[in-house]
Amino acid sequence: MKLSHHSEYQTVYLAHQSVVQGCQAAVTAWRASDEALDVAEFSLQWTPATARTFVNALSHLFQRYNQVLWQDFHYCHQCGGQCCVVDASDVRPFDLIAMALLELTPPVLSERIAANPQDCIYLAGSQCTWPAAWRTIKCWSFYCLGSGPWPASAALGALYQEVTAELQTVVNTHLPDALRRYEQVRQMNFADHLVDPVDFSNTLHTACQTLLVAPLQARFPTFALEHSGHSRPEQGSTPIFLMPEHDLYEFITEATEELYASPPITPAGVTSSADQLLVDLETLTWVIEHSPAQRHQRLIELYARYTGAPVPAKGEAPTLWYRMRNQILNLLNDG
Repeated sequence: MKLSHHSEYQTVYLAHQSVVQGCQAAVTAWRASDEALDVAEFSLQWTPATARTFVNALSHLFQRYNQVLWQDFHYCHQCGGQCCVVDASDVRPFDLIAMALLELTPPVLSERIAANPQDCIYLAGSQCTWPAAWRTIKCWSFYCLGSGPWPASAALGALYQEVTAELQTVVNTHLPDALRRYEQVRQMNFADHLVDPVDFSNTLHTACQTLLVAPLQARFPTFALEHSGHSRPEQGSTPIFLMPEHDLYEFITEATEELYASPPITPAGVTSSADQLLVDLETLTWVIEHSPAQRHQRLIELYARYTGAPVPAKGEAPTLWYRMRNQILNLLNDG
């Protein structure tokens, strides 16, 4: 498609292009002056060389982090990157400063791009156009259980916790010294935030801004501290899944109205007719409103009818059955 026709062209791509120049200018001026930046609260003193070492250490941490996701578990391979969607991008000043310290530049896209309208603007087919040495903290951090399917008896919460535990080990093992200092002073632990990877990303960005970005900007104010481009920071303990959905009640209302007005054809791979889906929507409403003792088992029973809902092809809207599947997954993983 044409680059300028993508919905993220103005809010993401051009916004990033305008901020990167200021971040690069700050790093260039810092290198030229070769002066140290003192961060008294954490007893740190940065030079361009030590800042680059810090960024390289973070890159190493996330390389190992993603080895876990791609080699130790099958979810990412099975899913094929459906998390790289519109609104998923969250590029911040630290990402751009890290790129400048590594002597890299963010992607400069051609007039025509391989991304589809629902893809992240930086996606080219199945490949990210950001350099492998720095893929941005938000995108590096994200993980979930992919697009399934799983057996009806699968304990999805336990599967998610297994991935979380492996990633917590990586973070605790490979965290750079400056961030360990931050943990000590603020009396917190980054790995504890990994139950929600978006919260983890936000927490890590907050630390990096405090430790390095703000001191650099105070000395070389050629860029703003605000987020660059569009971002939707989300926090909480609920894992973020592939097909971002509106409020659960809004989905139930929309689905019910559509099923009554013009029942769609049941897709292959599911064992729920349009009439059964209506009944299941009523059951889902009862489960979330009354939270019965058998809540988890009822959700598992519901999920069994939707586990085979086909993943939408590129450019296709998800069916009500696939959306129902993802709503149930969110509830299961929320405990």
